[in-house]
Amino acid sequence: MTSFPFVRRALLLCALAGLAGCSSLFSSRGDEGPRQLHVTLVGGGQLNNSGGGPRPVQVCLYVVREANWLPPAGLEDSSCAQRGREVAAESRHVVAPNQVQQVLLPASGSDPVWLLADADFASKPPGYAPLRLRVDGRQLIHLAVLLERNRITDALRPAAAPLAEAAAAAAQAAPPSPAKPGRKPWRKTRKAPIAHLEESP
Repeated sequence: MTSFPFVRRALLLCALAGLAGCSSLFSSRGDEGPRQLHVTLVGGGQLNNSGGGPRPVQVCLYVVREANWLPPAGLEDSSCAQRGREVAAESRHVVAPNQVQQVLLPASGSDPVWLLADADFASKPPGYAPLRLRVDGRQLIHLAVLLERNRITDALRPAAAPLAEAAAAAAQAAPPSPAKPGRKPWRKTRKAPIAHLEESP
């Protein structure tokens, strides 16, 4: 049976390998044209799994001009925030488990912008916040977003697993080490007294 980490790595490698093809595809208009963001969305094998099994999730992508911008609360499940003074572009997608999607977003201008990815997970972890990536540069810029369970991470710079989870996984994977035999306490041996023999006359 193929392990999920292998499948996820294979999906991610295939998605990122496609960046080279997309780069050549848009190179004719990316070299001289306005700035664009090529975003790869990668759905993990346990995407949006809150106990009932993996399932698709709605993802909203925004190109925003303000670093601290957040989508307004109370949006309907099937809608994303609309373009405005702070939102240069927006796009809605439904990503399924083990699925890869390619998105092209306009980001005209040369000032820094931010890509904000928000997902409508069935159960969001404590302290959940949308993924925010600062974008500098011009022409065609490649980004990749990984969605796994109820988290969003930068697929090009994946965050390390929490220390507690890593320690638990290492403990389960490592074979138990054999117990070392106990060592007896060292005792200082006393030498027997040497008898002095007297020579007979």
